[in-house]
Amino acid sequence: MRNNSLLCESIRREIDGKFTLVGVIAGEIVSVDQEFESKFDLFVSIYDIPKHPDFFELRIISPEGKQAQQKFKVGKPETTTPMFLSVEGVPLKSKSPGKFELLGRFGTSGEWHHLTTVSLSFETDEIGS
Repeated sequence: MRNNSLLCESIRREIDGKFTLVGVIAGEIVSVDQEFESKFDLFVSIYDIPKHPDFFELRIISPEGKQAQQKFKVGKPETTTPMFLSVEGVPLKSKSPGKFELLGRFGTSGEWHHLTTVSLSFETDEIGS
Protein backbone atom coordinates (compact mmCIF):
# COMPACT_ATOMS: atom_id res chain seq x y z
CA MET A 1 0.00 0.00 0.00
CA ARG A 2 1.70 3.14 -1.18
CA ASN A 3 0.88 6.11 1.03
CA ASN A 4 1.89 9.54 2.24
CA SER A 5 1.15 10.22 5.91
CA LEU A 6 1.46 13.25 8.16
CA LEU A 7 0.88 13.63 11.88
CA CYS A 8 -0.41 17.04 12.96
CA GLU A 9 -2.28 18.92 15.69
CA SER A 10 -5.52 19.19 13.71
CA ILE A 11 -7.08 18.60 10.30
CA ARG A 12 -9.97 20.52 8.80
CA ARG A 13 -11.79 19.65 5.59
CA GLU A 14 -12.80 22.73 3.63
CA ILE A 15 -16.06 23.18 1.72
CA ASP A 16 -14.22 22.83 -1.60
CA GLY A 17 -12.79 19.42 -0.54
CA LYS A 18 -9.31 20.68 0.31
CA PHE A 19 -7.70 19.85 3.65
CA THR A 20 -6.05 22.27 6.06
CA LEU A 21 -3.39 20.66 8.25
CA VAL A 22 -2.33 22.63 11.34
CA GLY A 23 0.81 22.01 13.39
CA VAL A 24 2.41 19.35 11.19
CA ILE A 25 4.98 17.30 13.13
CA ALA A 26 8.32 17.60 11.36
CA GLY A 27 9.99 14.38 12.44
CA GLU A 28 10.55 14.97 16.18
CA ILE A 29 8.52 15.78 19.25
CA VAL A 30 10.42 17.35 22.15
CA SER A 31 8.77 17.05 25.57
CA VAL A 32 9.68 19.17 28.59
CA ASP A 33 8.00 16.62 30.88
CA GLN A 34 9.56 13.25 31.66
CA GLU A 35 6.39 11.52 30.51
CA PHE A 36 4.79 12.37 27.18
CA GLU A 37 1.10 11.97 26.43
CA SER A 38 -0.84 13.76 23.70
CA LYS A 39 -3.32 13.16 20.88
CA PHE A 40 -2.67 14.05 17.27
CA ASP A 41 -4.52 13.78 13.98
CA LEU A 42 -3.21 11.59 11.17
CA PHE A 43 -3.67 12.49 7.51
CA VAL A 44 -3.10 9.64 5.06
CA SER A 45 -3.28 9.63 1.27
CA ILE A 46 -3.44 6.04 0.06
CA TYR A 47 -2.71 4.61 -3.38
CA ASP A 48 -3.40 1.00 -4.44
CA ILE A 49 -6.76 0.91 -2.66
CA PRO A 50 -8.37 -2.52 -2.17
CA LYS A 51 -11.55 -3.10 -4.17
CA HIS A 52 -14.08 -2.94 -1.29
CA PRO A 53 -12.44 -1.73 1.92
CA ASP A 54 -14.85 -1.91 4.87
CA PHE A 55 -12.55 -0.46 7.49
CA PHE A 56 -9.02 0.68 8.13
CA GLU A 57 -6.95 -0.43 11.10
CA LEU A 58 -4.20 1.64 12.71
CA ARG A 59 -1.41 0.19 14.88
CA ILE A 60 0.73 2.44 17.08
CA ILE A 61 4.02 1.12 18.46
CA SER A 62 5.53 3.24 21.26
CA PRO A 63 9.26 3.67 22.00
CA GLU A 64 8.85 1.04 24.76
CA GLY A 65 7.42 -1.40 22.21
CA LYS A 66 3.85 -1.20 23.54
CA GLN A 67 1.21 -1.61 20.86
CA ALA A 68 -2.26 -0.15 20.53
CA GLN A 69 -4.75 -0.57 17.69
CA GLN A 70 -7.73 1.40 16.45
CA LYS A 71 -10.23 0.32 13.83
CA PHE A 72 -12.62 2.60 11.96
CA LYS A 73 -15.05 2.37 9.06
CA VAL A 74 -14.03 3.64 5.67
CA GLY A 75 -16.51 5.39 3.44
CA LYS A 76 -16.95 4.41 -0.17
CA PRO A 77 -13.65 5.23 -1.92
CA GLU A 78 -13.68 7.96 -4.50
CA THR A 79 -13.19 6.81 -8.09
CA THR A 80 -9.86 8.57 -8.30
CA THR A 81 -6.73 7.80 -6.35
CA PRO A 82 -5.42 8.64 -3.88
CA MET A 83 -7.96 7.97 -1.14
CA PHE A 84 -7.71 10.41 1.78
CA LEU A 85 -8.19 9.36 5.40
CA SER A 86 -8.28 11.72 8.35
CA VAL A 87 -7.91 10.01 11.73
CA GLU A 88 -8.63 12.19 14.77
CA GLY A 89 -7.24 11.67 18.25
CA VAL A 90 -4.32 9.30 17.65
CA PRO A 91 -2.93 8.74 21.18
CA LEU A 92 0.83 8.88 21.67
CA LYS A 93 2.15 8.09 25.16
CA SER A 94 5.64 7.24 26.38
CA LYS A 95 7.99 7.53 29.36
CA SER A 96 11.02 6.75 27.18
CA PRO A 97 12.69 8.59 24.32
CA GLY A 98 12.67 6.83 20.98
CA LYS A 99 10.39 6.39 18.01
CA PHE A 100 6.66 5.97 17.57
CA GLU A 101 5.84 3.86 14.53
CA LEU A 102 2.40 4.04 12.92
CA LEU A 103 1.25 1.18 10.69
CA GLY A 104 -1.99 0.70 8.78
CA ARG A 105 -3.95 -1.92 6.88
CA PHE A 106 -7.36 -2.52 5.34
CA GLY A 107 -9.39 -5.28 7.00
CA THR A 108 -8.14 -7.55 9.77
CA SER A 109 -6.03 -10.00 7.82
CA GLY A 110 -4.17 -7.73 5.44
CA GLU A 111 -0.48 -6.95 5.61
CA TRP A 112 0.59 -4.06 7.86
CA HIS A 113 2.14 -1.11 6.01
CA HIS A 114 4.36 1.65 7.37
CA LEU A 115 2.58 5.02 7.56
CA THR A 116 5.00 7.25 9.46
CA THR A 117 7.61 7.34 12.21
CA VAL A 118 7.97 10.15 14.74
CA SER A 119 10.86 10.56 17.18
CA LEU A 120 10.35 11.56 20.82
CA SER A 121 13.01 13.19 22.96
CA PHE A 122 12.93 14.74 26.41
CA GLU A 123 14.41 18.16 27.04
CA THR A 124 16.61 18.16 30.13
CA ASP A 125 17.16 21.19 32.32
CA GLU A 126 20.90 21.93 32.27
CA ILE A 127 20.68 25.05 34.49
CA GLY A 128 22.68 24.73 37.70
CA SER A 129 24.77 21.83 36.44
